[in-house]
Amino acid sequence: MRFAFFGDVVGKSGRDGLADHLPGLRRRLDLEFVIINAENAAAGFGITERTARDLFDAGADCLTLGNHAWDQKEALTYIVREPRLIRPLNYSVLADAPGLGANLFETRRGQRILVINLLGRIHMDSLDDPFAAVDRELEKSPLGMVADAIVVDMHAEVTSEKMAMGHFCDGRASLVVGTHTHVPTADAQILPGGTAYQTDAGACADYDSVIGNMKEEPIRRFTTRISGGRFRPAEGPATVCGVFAESGSAGAWPRRSPTSVRPPPEEASEAVRRHLAGGHPGLQGRKRELASRFRIEDREPAGGRLGLFGGGNLAVIVQVSASDGLGFVQQAEGRGALQTAGPGRRGTRPVVVLSARPKGRGLG
Repeated sequence: MRFAFFGDVVGKSGRDGLADHLPGLRRRLDLEFVIINAENAAAGFGITERTARDLFDAGADCLTLGNHAWDQKEALTYIVREPRLIRPLNYSVLADAPGLGANLFETRRGQRILVINLLGRIHMDSLDDPFAAVDRELEKSPLGMVADAIVVDMHAEVTSEKMAMGHFCDGRASLVVGTHTHVPTADAQILPGGTAYQTDAGACADYDSVIGNMKEEPIRRFTTRISGGRFRPAEGPATVCGVFAESGSAGAWPRRSPTSVRPPPEEASEAVRRHLAGGHPGLQGRKRELASRFRIEDREPAGGRLGLFGGGNLAVIVQVSASDGLGFVQQAEGRGALQTAGPGRRGTRPVVVLSARPKGRGLG
C-alpha cells in the first residue's frame, strides 16, 4: 500500500499549499491513502467543518488532531458526524470525548489501513498514558491480520517521548510519525523491528515564520515577556512537508550509495550526466532538467539495506514550496534515512521525491 502523511497544516497558507500540490502528488506517487494532521488548520487553532472540507477536497482521506482539537467549539459536534476526523486516543474515559481516537479505513483498492492519533504527556495537556492506549489498540488490530498498514501520529512536544513511542510500536505498526513541533526532523529511518519512523513530519505552512506564525508576536514575547496579541498564521507561500511510504511485499532495492542533491552549479559535469543516465528511480522523468541544474554527490555507502515492515519503500517528500530551488535533499540507506534539511529559496515548486526499495518482510 502506498500512503503519505503530511505534518501540521497551519492556517490558510498550509491549506492552499496542499490544495495546490496534493492532487499532483497523489497522481505522481499513486497514493492510495493520505493522512494530514489538521489541528491548526483553522486560523492556526483547531479545525472547523469548512477547513476540514478544504483538506478533504484537496485529497486527504483522514485528518488527525492534537492538543488544539477543541479550540473551535464546532469540532465537538462535527467530529461525531465525520469518521474521517480522528482525535487523540488517550483521553480519559471520564472525559467522554466525542469522536474516535483510531479508525480502520478501506482504500479504493480494498486494503485496510488503521490510523491512530496519540497525545504526548510531557509539557502538554496531560491525558491518560499514550503507551497503554496504543498498546490496547494494536493488540485489537494486529498488523497483517486486521490491518494491511498501521499509521501512528504521535502528537507530542519532546523528541524523547516520540522516539520512545516509535520503539514501543516497532514491529507492530507500519509508520510512527511525530507531529506538533512544526519542524521536520532529519531522522527518518527504519527501526530494528521494521517500523518506519520520523520524529516530526514538519508543518504545511509558510516557513518564513516562527513555526507557522507571523514572526512579530513570538519575538515580542521572547524578548519582552509581554503579550501583544494573538498568534496569527503567516500568509506567505507554504512549504508542504510529509512522509511517503509503501508497505507490502514489493521486491528488494539493490545496495546503493547515499545521494545528495544541491542547487545549483552553473553547469552539470559529464559525470553527473552519466550518473543520471544510470537511472536512479527518484530522478526518473526529470533527469535532463536536473542534469543541467544540479550537482549529484555520491558518498560512501551507509551500510545495510532499508527494510520497511512488509517491504516497500520509504521516502521523505521533498520540500514543496514555491521557485526553482530544491533546498537540500539527502538519501541514506541502512538504518539511516531519507531526509530534507529545510526549504530552499522561496517560491519553489514540487520537484523530486527520493525513495529506496528495501528487502523486507511480507504481510502474509
